[in-house]
Amino acid sequence: MRQSIFAVFVIGFVCGCGGGSTTGGGGGGTTTGTTGGTSSGTTGGTTGGTTGGTTGAASYQATVAQLNTQEKDLNAKSFTLAQAYNTFFGGNTASLSAADAVAHAKALEDAGDAFVASLQAYDSTTTTYEQALANPPGSGTSTQAQSVSDHTLGQDLGALIAFVKGGRADCEKNHPIETDPDGLKACIDKLTHDALAAAERLGIDSTVTGGAGAIAGLAAVAAEAPVIVVVGVGVTVGVGVGMLWDWCTSVGKHAGPATSGDSCSFASCETAVIQLADGRKVMICSVPPGTGHLTVHLPDGAPVSKDLTIGPSGITIDLSGCDPAKAAASPVDAKACNTNASSTDGASATGTQCSEVSTISAGPTPASPSAGQSVTVTAVTFPSVGGCGVTFSVSGTDGYTNTQMPTTDANGTASFVIPGGAAGVVDTVTIQLGNVQRTVVYTFGGGGATPPS
Repeated sequence: MRQSIFAVFVIGFVCGCGGGSTTGGGGGGTTTGTTGGTSSGTTGGTTGGTTGGTTGAASYQATVAQLNTQEKDLNAKSFTLAQAYNTFFGGNTASLSAADAVAHAKALEDAGDAFVASLQAYDSTTTTYEQALANPPGSGTSTQAQSVSDHTLGQDLGALIAFVKGGRADCEKNHPIETDPDGLKACIDKLTHDALAAAERLGIDSTVTGGAGAIAGLAAVAAEAPVIVVVGVGVTVGVGVGMLWDWCTSVGKHAGPATSGDSCSFASCETAVIQLADGRKVMICSVPPGTGHLTVHLPDGAPVSKDLTIGPSGITIDLSGCDPAKAAASPVDAKACNTNASSTDGASATGTQCSEVSTISAGPTPASPSAGQSVTVTAVTFPSVGGCGVTFSVSGTDGYTNTQMPTTDANGTASFVIPGGAAGVVDTVTIQLGNVQRTVVYTFGGGGATPPS
């Protein structure tokens, strides 16, 4: 059974461990190639140390650059996946042609494959980055980097995509579009409903430049929680910042492998730095509450990551003492940024104009409605701004549609009540304020096919 919005951010670190050993020719001295180029021996050793140090620094900087590029790609892929998911599961199938129904299935398959590949690439580079922070050049230490345990997200998504691929192929084989378009459409329609059960353990939420898409599943929550990241040196208002949040219902990704029946989610966010009335420069995103791993990719800087528990009231992360440029150039500075990053439970930000809203947290109550049960979708703006008209538009797979525009109260909250649907009906609710948009997806109780293992 589906629920609604949930978010997950992939957090990872990549290690660019530099350094190496060189035997100095002059005195047979051994040198460790660190950033500082320390050595023992004669001129040959010194040269080896300097060269090794330069290579180590360059390797680290290349790793950081690669990780930042992969974060952008992962954000884009998760956004495309969220959109494809909503199109496949949340559309009014009665109005689709057989060709469109097949195209929507293929779009979900392609988006899922691309997301999994991007996630795996990011996690791989993350391992390199984490190793660099654990063993920065010149430290003279050799510490085991924090292990990046596999979580079930990639497995669950892979199972869902395989389920859809196999079902779609069978539909096309048994109901050729040239001779039996109606049968093909009916087959794809059944696949859409059956696949919902296969997605119960899945959670993807993505926000890119104001747009958002959500995938419903066991990871769904009644409402997301705000995350405010305070930035400082080297970060200017208006620049883009990326955030990734990765969590599981029983354990965090970095706490160990997910357990049987666990649900893992991923949320990504690309947004711009804004300046609040109190003078703070911040980025604001909304994620599902839980215990997991949060990573912030500052512009032209190294990622900063923390293991956190985010409650319903959100969290505030203070990175004002971190200089992105220095962190990108040196793993020592990057490690200091990670170590010195502080967090405070709760997130409060008040704006004065509707145009200042940078994200919307939204969710349905109840999160998993029974057949015929009405649903209240509540949206909260961040920063909190009153008097803003928020557009709620609902589209159900049974053909039901409705649009309303309530006004936010002093706390930036607005709600929309939707009548209950029959068992198995999927509602997609789009919430929009200016250029900021959220999508909530939920299913009225009814059940479906057994999820693939």
